[in-house]
Amino acid sequence: MKVLVIEPGQGTESTEQEASLAAAGHDVVRCADTTSDNRCKGMPGGSGCPVDVDNVDVAVVVGAAGDSPPEADGVRCVVRHFVPVVTTGGTDATMDGYPGQAGDAEWIAGAVPVVHADDADDALTAAVTVAAKSALHRHGELATAELHAVLAHHGINAPDASVVVHRASNGLRVEMFPTVPISRQVTQAAAVRVAAAIRAYDSASRGIGVVMAMGH
Repeated sequence: MKVLVIEPGQGTESTEQEASLAAAGHDVVRCADTTSDNRCKGMPGGSGCPVDVDNVDVAVVVGAAGDSPPEADGVRCVVRHFVPVVTTGGTDATMDGYPGQAGDAEWIAGAVPVVHADDADDALTAAVTVAAKSALHRHGELATAELHAVLAHHGINAPDASVVVHRASNGLRVEMFPTVPISRQVTQAAAVRVAAAIRAYDSASRGIGVVMAMGH
């Protein structure tokens, strides 16, 4: 997987984490160019934001959060692109302190999966795997509401119907679980409406693939 490492300021705080990720077979990229005063790679003259050009699968935030952490812009960037987040060190799984504004921690946790890695051996690589496989809850909530609307329009009672959304190759895999048999016509209508609802919320993901699944 492509893993983006975000750390506060300059220094070598993330060296150990990067080595661990590389040893596990991950392709590691950085949020900032350490040879240019730790400047954001996405700024003019930079080499290009990894989130835009490298199809990042997971972002790893290294170090402790503060009231206005230097890496806050990197966190905003990955969350805006709905990239799952792994926290390490002094940060915690609620993302307290990121990006330093009241209510942002809860918004981040709702927008993307957030997994905390402790200091145990292999904890970081395990957390990256868990984050990458975790569902996008807000996407799922919006899609589920749209699925219920389509089913209700066709007179179908399915209170347990749901939609689960995961990232896949920088796009989205959307699984609809109607829990009851539905016709091909209704399936197609639901797929179109669900995809549109997700796209209205998420314009960053490059593709949306919708599939039907009966079990859940």
